[in-house]
Amino acid sequence: MRRLIALFAVLLSGVVFGAEAVDSGELAFRDGARDKTMYLRVRYPDRADGACPLVVFSHGMGGSYDAFPDLSTLLAEHGYVVVHPMHSDSIALRRRNGESGKSLRDALSRRGMKKVDLPDRIADCVWVLDHLDEIEQAIGRPGLIDREHAAMAGHSAGAMTTQALAGLRFYAWGGRRSRALVDEPRFDAFVVISGQGTTRRSLKPGSWEDMKRPMLVFTGSEDEIAISKETPASRREPFEYAPPGGKYLVFIDGATHSSYSGSKHARLLHEKPPENVDAIVSLVDTVTLHFLDAYVRGDAAARAWLDSDAPAALPGVKVEFQRK
Repeated sequence: MRRLIALFAVLLSGVVFGAEAVDSGELAFRDGARDKTMYLRVRYPDRADGACPLVVFSHGMGGSYDAFPDLSTLLAEHGYVVVHPMHSDSIALRRRNGESGKSLRDALSRRGMKKVDLPDRIADCVWVLDHLDEIEQAIGRPGLIDREHAAMAGHSAGAMTTQALAGLRFYAWGGRRSRALVDEPRFDAFVVISGQGTTRRSLKPGSWEDMKRPMLVFTGSEDEIAISKETPASRREPFEYAPPGGKYLVFIDGATHSSYSGSKHARLLHEKPPENVDAIVSLVDTVTLHFLDAYVRGDAAARAWLDSDAPAALPGVKVEFQRK
């Protein structure tokens, strides 16, 4: 049903499917500089006319490279190569590395948040950019990935990772001085799904002032979880405080923290999935595809769709759509 809703929404927008998505399964690489094994999942089109734009997707705290499979598949069907790194806070990876018991039970708690190593997550994503040759070799498709066109996307802790790579500025104690951890120039655009705002002491309205590249922000009216101080209002702030120019906000009525990719993880977060969760997933997938087509591929038709009333008219969901 979800795929039928997504197909209907994409057909309404005039986009046509062009390829089948190939799923690499798990790929493992050695990062000698950090003495770390990098585990990736890659989805890509089975056929392509020329090199394909890249999307790096960062999962939420405790998640894995299995995050957002519908979105990843849809993008691959439309000619993107989507790389999902598995970060060190992943429960699956920590279990594989021998952790068990209380440590894993705390993984989705405030204690678990201490396991989220933002600099290491950033380094994972930069590693992907630096090792595209090896990734192409592993999937047997040399020359598949376009080095000049790329986007960064992420959910929850992955949204913080995405914002950091876009040049988010963090304030030191006292709030007088700020600095960006990184500002990765190889990314053309950013997708922030259930991101972070000024509920954190290190973030203030000025944190977003340097983020001039295009950014798409998703949140919803029920986007709150017990382990975070973020609210639906604070999750809007990346859009509200970033400078104008290719910025979009999608505020979804009834959307919960896990609903953007379906209901699979709702139980872990003690959430009740919205009744229209399939329509929420479809909307996220469809708007993201158009945003990437517009600002990574430079597609004028996709840009016109974003700048019309069409995103707010997708079926099965009530949405506030803003642009600046």
